[in-house]
Order: sequence, then structure tokens, then C-alpha cells
Amino acid sequence: MAKVDFKKKEDGRYLLSVLDMVCPHPQLYTKKAVAKLAAGELLDVEFDNTSSGEAIEQISDSSGFEIISREKESNKFVWTLKKV
Repeated sequence: MAKVDFKKKEDGRYLLSVLDMVCPHPQLYTKKAVAKLAAGELLDVEFDNTSSGEAIEQISDSSGFEIISREKESNKFVWTLKKV
């Protein structure tokens, strides 16, 4: 069963794991997590559903963040977002 994991990695950097989730959940949790951040803080989002990346990209402007890196690991994506 999929579960959301949101935690602080270090000062100014957080991790949101939405593995095994399908749309619209990953982008909804991403939007909520970004809302908790201060301007300039980073959020690493890990997900494994390709369409989730497209959805996260679509909400970036309206949700107040920019995507600063996109990494693909073996079976998941890890994107780093910066709150603006």
C-alpha cells in the first residue's frame, strides 16, 4: 500500500515520497508540501509514475515552485523543486 512520506532531510531541504501513487495524488501532495516551505527552500520529490511528472510540471507556476533538477534512478524519478 502506498503511503506519503514528508520529512526534513537537512536545513532548507525536505523529501516527499509519493511512490506507488497515481494521479492526482502525487501532484496534490506536492502542492501541499511546497505550501509548507519558505521561499528558497528545496523539496526532493520521489515518484514512480511517469504521468505524475507531467502533472507536477503543469502545476509548478501556479503552485509557486520551479523544478531545478530531474533525475531518473533505477525505478523512480527524483525531482528537486525550489519554492519561489
